[in-house]
Amino acid sequence: MIRIAIDVPGGDLPAVERLHGCFLAYREEPALFFHLFGDSALIQSSLNSIPLPSSHYAVTHTTSVMEMGESPSHILKQKKDSSMALAILSVKNGESQAILSAGNTGAQMAGSLYFLGRIASVERPSIAIAFPTLTGFSLLIDGGANADSKPEHLLESARLGVIYAEHILHYSHPKVGLINNGSEEEKGSQLTKSAYVLLKDQLPQFIGFAEGRDLFSGNIQVFITDGFTGNVILKTIEGTSSSLFQLIKQEANLSYSGKIGALFLKKSFRSIKKRMDYRSYGGAPLLGVNGISIICHGSSDAIAIKNAILKAKEMIQMDWLTKISQAN
Repeated sequence: MIRIAIDVPGGDLPAVERLHGCFLAYREEPALFFHLFGDSALIQSSLNSIPLPSSHYAVTHTTSVMEMGESPSHILKQKKDSSMALAILSVKNGESQAILSAGNTGAQMAGSLYFLGRIASVERPSIAIAFPTLTGFSLLIDGGANADSKPEHLLESARLGVIYAEHILHYSHPKVGLINNGSEEEKGSQLTKSAYVLLKDQLPQFIGFAEGRDLFSGNIQVFITDGFTGNVILKTIEGTSSSLFQLIKQEANLSYSGKIGALFLKKSFRSIKKRMDYRSYGGAPLLGVNGISIICHGSSDAIAIKNAILKAKEMIQMDWLTKISQAN
């Protein structure tokens, strides 16, 4: 069995979405077993309408929850008995092989770092975000774990990103680009200039600076940046995608010919929307901690949770931590 811990209360949507996501993942991969952490009465009540076999889950009761607005440090002090903390500890104790939450991102990062620890070669774990491009998927790292980074932290992220791109995104020779405000070596901040020197010297996959307009071309598979910039890019991508489809819909409704054209292109629009949907790539792994910790969007529905679970399963099956240790 592949054992995954789920922080059931964590998330903006009702808990039933996380549980339904577990069922959808189980339907695709029957070898999954779920350690469900949260209010047992609520979990059992929700499962009454979900045909997840009782042999594929166990419930650990807790009424303590890491709320979205709470300080991340609470998971280490006041909330060590929360559903999120206990789910992370189940990985630490070997009861689960991965932890997944759509709850307080800062708390999950703090808890994963504190309870699981870092792998030996990493000082600052980072969030790896997969996003769609013209040719498939690329990776943005760091997606928000470290607002202030040093050049060596970007090198760490790049090394982790290469391993992830090779084994999870299945690129044989992933190219790495460093996000900057220009492609010329003399451009950039002190951070990007110093990181450029490190990456050029120590990372064979590094091809140089990359600009924002390069993100969706598919020519670069791993984009490296600090967590502040990465999170801004991520939110911009989400907002642009949503606004673009609203604009298309508005324009199509302005005229009869627009409505007819939209009707003919409906299948194409649906396909593009599916490719741009964040749910298709599920959650984002926190790379660099000594365990598998998958961070999901707060508004993740059952489909997003399912895909995040399947991503965790893939990392477990490819023995992620061993691959990292072998690469370093």
